[in-house]
Parts: sequence; structure tokens; C-alpha cells
Amino acid sequence: CALSTNGRVHYHFQWQPDAVIINLGTNDQSALNKLPESERSGRLHLLETEAVAFLHMIRKHYPNAYLLWVYGMAGQTLSGVFRYAIASAKREGLTRIGYLRLLECTPEQMGARQHPGIENHRKAKERILSYLVNNDAVHISPSKR
Repeated sequence: CALSTNGRVHYHFQWQPDAVIINLGTNDQSALNKLPESERSGRLHLLETEAVAFLHMIRKHYPNAYLLWVYGMAGQTLSGVFRYAIASAKREGLTRIGYLRLLECTPEQMGARQHPGIENHRKAKERILSYLVNNDAVHISPSKR
């Protein structure tokens, strides 16, 4: 972030996590909704291509981490795009990657500025943790869950 004091400091990826959770797509969904219908198809294809490239970039820096793309807390419109990106990345040889559709936030769970609130985030955490444990992506003792 160029606005922060250390915004131009490059991250060196020295710490190696067990898993990388990617929760991206909601802003892309909003931007696509503002485009004329005639431009959406091309942009969807570009989004798929860039999502695959992003997965490859993350894998380069985190060769052993499980990469999990999560999406859907604030709409499900692009879930097919990200499922396709995961499938494409697998066909290109990436392993230890997956996709998890999160539960959409209900009006009662809404937080500030029309963003998912704490209850929706708790549910997302539970789903993500369950996915990672059930897919042998991470090993967590039951007492630490």
C-alpha cells in the first residue's frame, strides 16, 4: 500500500505458512456489475486467467502451503469463475489447492458498511478450518481448534 509508511517495502516471503487462504472476488463482482453487458464476457475470461496466474505466483513463494480460494460471503455470482480457475491450475500441475464456497451473509449478520459481520466471519472460520483439516491440508490438535 503506497499510502502507508512502509508501503513500498517488498515482502520477502520468508515465513512459510501451512495454508494460504485467498478471499478475493467480491470487488470484482461489483466492478463487473457496472460494466455494459457486452464487455462482461471478456472481463470474466480475463479474471479467470489472472486468478490462475495469481495461484501460480503464490505457489512460487509458498511451495508447500495448501492454497485455498474461498468466496461467497457477500455474493455468489463469481463462484464458477474461481472454481474454474482452481480446476485450470490443477490441470497446469498445481497441487494442494482447493476452492471453498462460503456461506452468504444474511441481513442479520451484516456488519459495518454492508460487509459481513462477526457472526458470518465465525461461520467462515469454522468452514475453512473444517475444510483444511478434512483435506489433510493442516494438522491441528482438537484442543487447539
